[in-house]
Amino acid sequence: MAQRHIGMHQTGTAGWRSTLGVMALLVGLAGSAGFAGLAGLAGLAGFADLAGLTGLHAAGSAAPQRAGGGHEYRELRTAEGALRYALALPDDFDPSQTYPALLAFPPGPQTEPMVDAGFDRYWGPQASRRGWIVVSPAAPGGQIFHRGGDALIPTLLDRIASEFRIEGGTFHVAGWSNGGRTAFHVALAHPARVRSLVVLPGGPPTEADVARLANLQGIPVRMFAGGRDTEWVRVMQDTEQRLKSLEISVETTVLPGEGHVPPSLDGEPIMRLLEELRARDPR
Repeated sequence: MAQRHIGMHQTGTAGWRSTLGVMALLVGLAGSAGFAGLAGLAGLAGFADLAGLTGLHAAGSAAPQRAGGGHEYRELRTAEGALRYALALPDDFDPSQTYPALLAFPPGPQTEPMVDAGFDRYWGPQASRRGWIVVSPAAPGGQIFHRGGDALIPTLLDRIASEFRIEGGTFHVAGWSNGGRTAFHVALAHPARVRSLVVLPGGPPTEADVARLANLQGIPVRMFAGGRDTEWVRVMQDTEQRLKSLEISVETTVLPGEGHVPPSLDGEPIMRLLEELRARDPR
């Protein structure tokens, strides 16, 4: 089984001072149903390295309409319910131009503070200066997306596609930790709308999702985990084997010595990878 072990440059992330976000992430992960082997996530050795999450905003704190890092919150309202999401546009945005788009899912309880954390670490200014549109929803009513909270995701994608010129009419999908599980779930449910799938870490959250991995035909999949996060590494290796048996493009990267939230992925690495995936599939 092909697997990469690499070391990556670590960059700092400003403004992470409270430990409450660590607790929120653990609660969200421990309460998430998953396929066999994920039930013990809360006790993983990799969680010893949750220092990388120190400073996430408290899950219950109120989020301003406009957050730091260049993204703002909007609300989608339908007869079926409402969905809050953060939106970031490219620097020097021009509505007449076409842009690549990223649908990014947050970790833990998938609250707005977790959304903000994703922009801080991975897809805030890093995406805007590269000319990407980023949309990142928060779980509606506290209902985790891959546990029934995803009903409005297709409507959200419709809204973004109607408001902006989206490259190829499809979205790159990414997520970290619990968001990586949601990213798989959404990509498997709506493969025609997905251009690539990147998780750090992540995997199909249910046996039903595992059973439909063939839906990812034609979609490149890239997965990352810290070497000390042994259960997530096992889950991703199992997923990689299944995808390879279906002849789906997949790569798993294990980061030696790192835990559940690898600090070496902070900053530029994820957006650089997305740019590479985009270049391989011009539309």
